[in-house]
Order: sequence, then C-alpha cells, then structure tokens
Amino acid sequence: MAFEEIVGQDLATSKLKMAIDKNRLSHAYLFLGQDGTLKRKTALALAKIVLSWPQFTHNPDPAFTQASEDLFDSGNHPDCYIIVPEGKQIKIKQIRDLKDTLSHYARYSVVIIENADLMGHEAANALLKMLEEPLGEILFILLATHQDKLLETICSRMQIIPFKPLSKTSLCH
Repeated sequence: MAFEEIVGQDLATSKLKMAIDKNRLSHAYLFLGQDGTLKRKTALALAKIVLSWPQFTHNPDPAFTQASEDLFDSGNHPDCYIIVPEGKQIKIKQIRDLKDTLSHYARYSVVIIENADLMGHEAANALLKMLEEPLGEILFILLATHQDKLLETICSRMQIIPFKPLSKTSLCH
C-alpha cells in the first residue's frame, strides 16, 4: 500500500486503510495537525491510491494502473489538484478557478488544499458550496494546523483525521 513511508502516524493511516479496504472513503477529509507531521505526504499517498487503483478507477487494466501511478509520481496527474496559499491566504479566485476546472471534467478527481486554515472567508464559503453541491466525483483533502480557523460548517462536512507530533523514534526512520 502507498502508506509504507508514513511512519509515526499509525492512527491516521489505519483509519484510511480501513476506509479503503471497506471501499468507504469519505468525499472529504481534514488532515489536522502541526506542520511536519506528514499530512501532505499522507494526502499524496491517498490521492495516488484513489487515482490509480482499479477499485476506484473502475479500470482493471494493469497498464492503466501503472501509467496513472507514473503520472502521479512525476507530479503530472491531470486529475490531482493542489491548492496552496497565494501570499498569506487562499483566495476566492483560486477556489473559483478550481470550480471552473472541475466543472469541465467528468472523471474522478482529487483536490488537496494545503494550509486550508489560511483560507479567506469568501474562499471558504465557495469551498463550502462545492462540498455541499459536488460537481462530480471529487475527493477533497484539506490540510490544516488550526481547526478553529476553518468554518465550522466545512469541518462538519469532513472526516477529521488527527496527525500527532512525530516521536524521536519516528524521526530516525
């Protein structure tokens, strides 16, 4: 599984593995924890699984799976979108552009929003609308340090996965 390299986050990865094994992934996750807790690495691993594995892509061809994994590993998968703050916050334009892009595709997509707790109020409301009225099959993964800086209504629509600080043992691996 793509989570082998995620050390020290057994609770987070076991929850995700269970959801994958039972084919019960949520449509939205909030990975919550301090910086340096492997939230981004875990989000990328989950995105790779969702965009490559036959149980999610509905394409049993091993060549398709390998090609999808190769695209993902090269950072060029067309169905994975990563939003990062522009300056000090995530702006409404970024979320509107994302919505426009996603509305043109019928394929399964994954959206990773880094530092989601830096989202401006207008951007948060636009994201909330996307969570409430999905444009298709989209997996949202928000990465945040402070849950209290996100709209409560966004948090209530997501499964929260806590990431704890890494132990010294985990850091040595």
